[in-house]
Amino acid sequence: MGIGQSFMSRRDKSTHQKDRSKLRPKLMQTCQDYANTVNTKTSLYLFSGRKNKSSLFIYNTENDSEQTINWETPELLSGIGISIAELPNGKLFCFGNYPASGVTLIIDKDFKIQDLPSAALIKFSSAIYFKKNVYCFGGEDFKDTKLSLSRRFSLNVNRWFELPRMPNALYLCNCIIFDGNILISGALTRTLLLYSAYLNSFSVIPYEFSVNWRKILVNAERRLYLIESMSGSIYESKIGSCMDWTRIADSTINFSPAQAYSLYNKGVIYIGCLDRYDAVYFKLKLRKKGSMALEKI
Repeated sequence: MGIGQSFMSRRDKSTHQKDRSKLRPKLMQTCQDYANTVNTKTSLYLFSGRKNKSSLFIYNTENDSEQTINWETPELLSGIGISIAELPNGKLFCFGNYPASGVTLIIDKDFKIQDLPSAALIKFSSAIYFKKNVYCFGGEDFKDTKLSLSRRFSLNVNRWFELPRMPNALYLCNCIIFDGNILISGALTRTLLLYSAYLNSFSVIPYEFSVNWRKILVNAERRLYLIESMSGSIYESKIGSCMDWTRIADSTINFSPAQAYSLYNKGVIYIGCLDRYDAVYFKLKLRKKGSMALEKI
């Protein structure tokens, strides 16, 4: 498919609507007590599901509280490869995993579901909201083939569009907004990619990190931070740069999560990880002087 060409799921529309109608009442009944309690600017989200049970894990960094929301579903939201992007007004954009035709939906802060056109299954991808679009990079398909695919979902017209392919395949991806562009990390490479939505093109950041596994990116005020999930090494960028990095610490904790999302709040970096089907949280206190270490919460 060419650049800008939209694509839809082949899944039968009537079956899709029928299955999803089973989901809404059960979801609402289970989740209504949690309504209006989550501030998306200070919370981490992880999503998992197996067989007929799905779970949304929420960690609020303001009060160090954890919530787990469980509900029964058909296999619309099962698996551990779900990708999440936070939208304005407290909404969550979720996509990926089973069935093979893929699922795309929006969950609002009252946990009501809005169905969106689905794309082919992509798991272990990354997703980020930027200028009324959700941009998605890398991942793997239902045959576990690693992908260089990139695409965006327009929230104005509710359609998926293909973007240029990345220079290399990536999965277990992570991305952040930096200087009006999207900075992307992932397994299978030691470098980072920078995507320009204005130019609709990718460039490779030449700095090489020590591992080619998941690398968690964080934008903390004027600096960027990167935490390697296998080694636990922590890197800091020069102010206002994504090109120059310094290895500043090594953590005794190493982890290899199926999902990983990060958040900076009041001098602390928080990381939420999905270890199999359970949520695990870490924090890193940023200090101008002295040692820094990743701590398990």
